[in-house]
Amino acid sequence: MRRLFLVLSLLIGLTCYAAPEAANGAQGSNGINKTRKLLLRDATKGQMLFDPLTVVSLDGQISSVKAVQPHHLKHMGVHVNFQSNGKNYEVPVGPEWYMEKIGLNLRQNEKIHLQGSIINRNGLNVLVPTKITAEGKTFILRDSNGIPAWMGESKLDRKL
Repeated sequence: MRRLFLVLSLLIGLTCYAAPEAANGAQGSNGINKTRKLLLRDATKGQMLFDPLTVVSLDGQISSVKAVQPHHLKHMGVHVNFQSNGKNYEVPVGPEWYMEKIGLNLRQNEKIHLQGSIINRNGLNVLVPTKITAEGKTFILRDSNGIPAWMGESKLDRKL
């Protein structure tokens, strides 16, 4: 039921986002028609969270790991600051309980490989990861459209 609600919310959000550009035939700065962009949005705030057209793969190093408390959620989330090719990225990895469940333990100064969508949010470079490779293991965090792997997990599944 939660997945159905999420899909419906996303479709409504995409329709609302794409309609004004479609009417005007707007083109992005790279020539791609903005109506072709598939964007996932936070259903409660309308903020862009993932853009499949900006997915990259980067090698780099974690400069810090922090637990954050999203204002609208009860569980703690994990964010890392990641440096690659002289750039800094904020990386919202996922819920702490999910990272524990899959055995992902990120540490400061650890070298990792990230794949994900780069977006600009409030002036920050944010890399929303789909995969993280650390210590020779690859962890899947989101699918190619940015849907989190932990979506739809029941509360019973969250307990370790």
